[in-house]
Amino acid sequence: MKKVTVIFKDSKYNYDTSVNGQQTDEQIQRYFIGKHFNFGTDENENFQLCITVKIA
Repeated sequence: MKKVTVIFKDSKYNYDTSVNGQQTDEQIQRYFIGKHFNFGTDENENFQLCITVKIA
């Protein structure tokens, strides 16, 4: 497993997660960076933009 810190434009949404250790750093970056993730609900969508990741 690799630890990934996902960093958003609004830092209050940053979080740590684990990903498959067989994924390359490039694959992990492509999955997260530049994508919007919804932290809201169906009624109150709250999309946040991932700007970078830190991979350990």
